[in-house]
This record gives sequence, C-alpha cells and structure tokens, in this order.
Amino acid sequence: MSSNGLIKFSVQQMGYDKLQVDSYINKLIFEYNAMHSEYMNIVTKINSPSELFNIVKVDRFSEELNEAIKFSEQPLGYDKKQVDSYVGKLINEYNSLYSEYTKLISKCNSLSGLLNMDVVEELVSEGRSLLAAMNIVVNEWRIENNNSQTSKSENAILEFFIPKATEPISESIVGSNSDVVVKKLWRESDNLQNTAYDIMDNNEKSMASDLLQTMDTICKVVDKFNRRLKRKTLKHCHHTEFNSVRELADSFGSTIRDVVKKILIDGLIPALYQGLKHTNSHIYVLTLRAVNQFLSNIGIYTLEVKQGEKVDYNTCQISEDSCENIAPHYDLVERIEEVRQYPYFMGNSQVSEGIVYVWRAE
Repeated sequence: MSSNGLIKFSVQQMGYDKLQVDSYINKLIFEYNAMHSEYMNIVTKINSPSELFNIVKVDRFSEELNEAIKFSEQPLGYDKKQVDSYVGKLINEYNSLYSEYTKLISKCNSLSGLLNMDVVEELVSEGRSLLAAMNIVVNEWRIENNNSQTSKSENAILEFFIPKATEPISESIVGSNSDVVVKKLWRESDNLQNTAYDIMDNNEKSMASDLLQTMDTICKVVDKFNRRLKRKTLKHCHHTEFNSVRELADSFGSTIRDVVKKILIDGLIPALYQGLKHTNSHIYVLTLRAVNQFLSNIGIYTLEVKQGEKVDYNTCQISEDSCENIAPHYDLVERIEEVRQYPYFMGNSQVSEGIVYVWRAE
C-alpha cells in the first residue's frame, strides 16, 4: 500500500477535503478490521486468552468505526479538529492492537496465512505520517511504550474532547429575552438529567452491583447539578434586576461556569475518566457523551492537551502524584505523561483547569 496521496489532504478554508479523508479512513478501517479478524483467529489457538488485549474493547472500537463518517460536514470539507481528534484516537487504538498482535505471533506455531506484517507496518508508518501532516506531535517514546495502562489512559482522555461548536448561551441574551434563554438552559439541564436516568434504567439488569451503585451516584450528582443550576440562575429571568444587558449576560455566564465546575466537572469528570481508563463498560461512555453534549450545547468546550507536550501552567495544574514520577531522561522533564482532564472553557473564560501527570526531575 502506498502512502502517496493519502496524507496530502487538500486543506480547504473550512476543513479537510471530504473525499480524501473518506479514502484514507476507509483504507485504515479495512486494514484494522483485517487485523482484528486475524487476531480473533489466533486467540482460539492460545490457552490463556485472559492475558491478551481485551476483546471487548476491540469489539467496542470496531462498532465505533461504523460511525466514523458521521463528521460535521462543512461546505468545503470535514471540520479539521474533528478529523484530527478521530484519526488520533484511531491511530492510538490501532497501535495498541498492533503491539499485541506482534506478541501473539511469537506464541503461535503456524504463521502461514496470517496478515502480511509488511502491510501492517506500512499502515502504522502511514498513520504516523498522517499525524505529522496534521501537525499532531507524537513522541516515539510514547508510541512504542507497550504498557497497556498507558494506552488505556491515552485512549480514555480522547473521549472527553469537546470541540468549540457554539457561542456561550449567555451571549444569547440581547434584551428582554433573558427568561427565554434561562429556560432554554433549564431544558438542556433537564435533558441531561433524563438521559442519565434512562442510561441507568435501560442497563440496570445487565449492570454489576458496584457499577449500578456508581451509576446511582452519578444520577444523584446530576440531580444536584440541575437543582443548583435552576436555583442560581432564577434571578436572571428578570432583566429588570440588572443595570444593563451586558451586566445580566456576564452574571448569567459567571453563574453557569461556577455551578458547572463545582458540581458537574469536579463531581463527575474525574470519576468518568477513571471508569473509562480501568473498565470497558459502555455505561461510562454513554454517560460521558451525554455530559459532553450538554456542555457543548451551552457553549462549553475543551482545549486540546497532548501527551509529550510541555505543561502550560496557564491552563493546567499538575497532579499531586507527579512528584513521584521521575523522568528517565532530562528532555522529558515537565512534559506530560498522562492527561487526566482537559481544560474547560466557555467563550474566552476558563471554567476549569486541566489536570496532567508529568515527568519531574530527580
């Protein structure tokens, strides 16, 4: 397979050329599914499949590939950030499977008929070139790291990315319409609450007791958030209580950011991240998507932070346990090993800092 023509996307004014993105992703999906098929065949030949790459995770990701083309289409092409985010996630997942696949080969007596490894290696190389063409920094020491826990954290955090899609809902206030805007916010919050309970109700019979208890706690946090948000923003229904529309909109936005940070982000995001990092339960994925949708609908988005980058202290805080993470090489000092939470923003105002686990000097 030649990489010529695959990574040379025609960058349009608003995004990548649609046909070229489709062509590359379809080829990548084809090779991924071919490897997945061979992987499943090999599993049947090995006595201890519990030591292998988690099959449930592979199957879940394969299902997500079917939704790959559901990008937000622009007049001239796909939205660049959405393509970057998806392809980055796909390459990371592919590299994890590729690493496990090569380990399996050494355990099998009969290698005839297996997927051509030259094709696999060329595809991985092509994927790295794609990321480079998109100006996505990928450090080789991260790609070649075979630690499955590292791979899980890299993949988990990508689920939390929210592109900047809409203006803050507070900017919708233009005069005496404040009650309409406030009630729109409440409807969005009600939708989040209803979705959380639907997830629990629809999956209750299949959830283990500990996961059911966790989901019950999540619903209680969302309940608290909904009540607090309505109570704190009630005064913004009455524009006569403020000296100007600008004062009303600023107060409304500040109140939203405060409640979102203290209850929704601080109360849910760390728990959802740990759930995605350490388990394969789709419950966490469904819940996170509901939270992300709510935040996006009211104009909250995340900044992209990547493993291997230097810490930006203006947007991120360092986790307390970073002090124990001694860098094996000097050039890794102050670079991010794990992104545990993206920075959240609403317009130009920061809602919550990102949280990163970094390499420290000895």
